[in-house]
Amino acid sequence: MLLYALSLFIGCDSPTDPEYPECDDSESVERAQWSENTEIGQVTAGGFDFGLDLLGEISQPDENIFFSPFSISTALGMVHLGAQGETAREMESVLNISENTEVWHQTQGLLIDDLHQPDRCEYVLTVANRVFGQTDMSLQTDFTEALANAYTSEVEELDFASNSDVARQHINTWVADNTEQKILDLFPQGTINPNTRLVLANAIYMNAPWANPFPKSNTSPSNFYLEDGSSVTVDMMSSDELDYGYTSVEKAQIIELDYRGEELKMVVILPHENVSVSEIEAELNMDTLRTWQSNIQPGYDQIMFPKFELRSKKTLNQGLIDLGMKRAFDGSLAEFSGITSDVSLFIETVIHEAWVQVDEGGTVAAAATGVSMGFESEPMVIEVNRPFVFLVQDRLSESVLFYGRVMNPAQSQ
Repeated sequence: MLLYALSLFIGCDSPTDPEYPECDDSESVERAQWSENTEIGQVTAGGFDFGLDLLGEISQPDENIFFSPFSISTALGMVHLGAQGETAREMESVLNISENTEVWHQTQGLLIDDLHQPDRCEYVLTVANRVFGQTDMSLQTDFTEALANAYTSEVEELDFASNSDVARQHINTWVADNTEQKILDLFPQGTINPNTRLVLANAIYMNAPWANPFPKSNTSPSNFYLEDGSSVTVDMMSSDELDYGYTSVEKAQIIELDYRGEELKMVVILPHENVSVSEIEAELNMDTLRTWQSNIQPGYDQIMFPKFELRSKKTLNQGLIDLGMKRAFDGSLAEFSGITSDVSLFIETVIHEAWVQVDEGGTVAAAATGVSMGFESEPMVIEVNRPFVFLVQDRLSESVLFYGRVMNPAQSQ
């Protein structure tokens, strides 16, 4: 019997056991089927490929990483609703937004509506969006209507100008509540300031049991071999009774593990020996993934899979700029008049945090993306245009070497 040890980036090998939802089949709700929907296929492919592009900018090849391309695309998609001119075109290029932007946003909205399954029998998957705006700032009607229609997002007023840290804490609480307390401090202290005028946030949470759980009695310590040839010890789950999908391609083995209900799945790409993860990621895109998956067949051999827990938090500004989304971050060039005409907004910060825990029962994961937008206040002009005193002082000894009073600089004595 063949033995497949499925390798993933390992963060923590002894997570605490989460609680998974109970399921009564009579409560099952049928979801939409998208196999013939061209727009859905284009949006999901574009979102995945954008995520891979961003991955190359925000991570090092040897570091663990976990993030949600869908969450980031959704948050930035809301920002794009108000982008104009070259700023909009740069965002469209980076986010892979189609030429018909209205259809793209409508399609993203269909995905959000379908993926949001808070009361599903087999698993829990929730998607939440919220926009927080300055209390005295008027937002364009087209922008708020598009937010509500495509992203099911309300606009909540906060006073960033007078109580920026209170606003920050309120937003963090909203994120925590919509990720079951898994993402607690998305915006660290100082990331929202008195010049902030708008924050757009997305939160996604998943709690999905395996279709075929791993027996806990089979879990035992085992070696996990790193690319440098060394090894670490992890808790390795094991089962020879799982139904799973499998294929082998030129550089990797592809394994699909279903979650309960068989609507969600984990796809594991295990490089062959002497093939690095970087080599796989260099070739990976949605077209490649679809080609690999077209050859999936039922697998019957024993599977060994590590328990793990990962958390990643990244500021995405530089990565997005390097991909070509430059004007949105430049206070003198950004064009977001589609959001408001009160001030000239630009993106201050894009922050993303994601967490996942995998054990014998299934997978619990959460992610959140926050985009803060502010304005550049007019630079202060200090005019020395009335009588003044000045002195010259030695910094080290504090000795005052010269002292002067200027009553009329045009008059010399």
